[in-house]
Amino acid sequence: METLNPRGRRLLVALPTMFSGTGDLDLDATARVGELVAQSRADGAFVAGTTGEFLALEPDERQAVFDTQRVALGGKRLIAHIGAGSVRQAVALLETGLAAGITEFAALTPYYLPGTPLGTYQHFKAVSEAAAGRARIYIYLFWARTTTVVSPGELARIAALPGVVGTKISGFNLAQVMEYRRATPPEFEVFTGNDADFPQAAGNGIDGVVSGVASCFPNTFDRMIAALESGDPASIAAAQAEVLEVVELIAGDIARIKVALAAQGRGGSAVRMAIEQPSDEITAAIQAAVAKYQGV
Repeated sequence: METLNPRGRRLLVALPTMFSGTGDLDLDATARVGELVAQSRADGAFVAGTTGEFLALEPDERQAVFDTQRVALGGKRLIAHIGAGSVRQAVALLETGLAAGITEFAALTPYYLPGTPLGTYQHFKAVSEAAAGRARIYIYLFWARTTTVVSPGELARIAALPGVVGTKISGFNLAQVMEYRRATPPEFEVFTGNDADFPQAAGNGIDGVVSGVASCFPNTFDRMIAALESGDPASIAAAQAEVLEVVELIAGDIARIKVALAAQGRGGSAVRMAIEQPSDEITAAIQAAVAKYQGV
């Protein structure tokens, strides 16, 4: 389905990686999740990021997920996450992705051991040089998960590197994300990882949202896009209420996302990381919301 989103209303879907009950990579189910995006009005997908449990994937598995979603997305944008603990690993993932024809990548800051401003800059400079005009690079900031802090001024310096075209910022509210927007050039793309901020993004100079919840409730976000395009305040308010309801229900939890997908016949709820499965009560609430908003 074609998207008509102008800049400022872009929706990228953060896709989960699906596993079998024994923890093996389930590429068939992974593809079925990507197909939801292909059928939606989202612009594309953010693949093998935090929602995709990238830390639990072997390098060859991550590339297999990239390849699978390229097909499943049916020509929509794929931003392949190559973030890793070292620049050596990130560049290796970049080269493999480039060889497979991928041209858009996201790279998380160094993590676990916090990167210094100079060390972080050098990390992304090496990624930029490796891309050498062959790819578009997005800088992924998630201080709460990585312990690496990048200030707005430091991001502005990184943004000047060749091929670095944008950023995804997770864990910050809209006011904080706007500080990065003001510090970077107008053509530099700024995405927030806060699902609920989609309707407010455009009016505040933010290019769009990378949403994990949209992977399991795509119809909800399609209705929000339609409401925003209509400009009707009542429709926008109703769509925002629905978005807030499902965002609160999922609560940024990967297992809950997978429970919602399981209710739609798109795989099981297995995770590899140390994530607790939802209670029976929460599972029932998710299944009810899927029936209500996804028509399943």
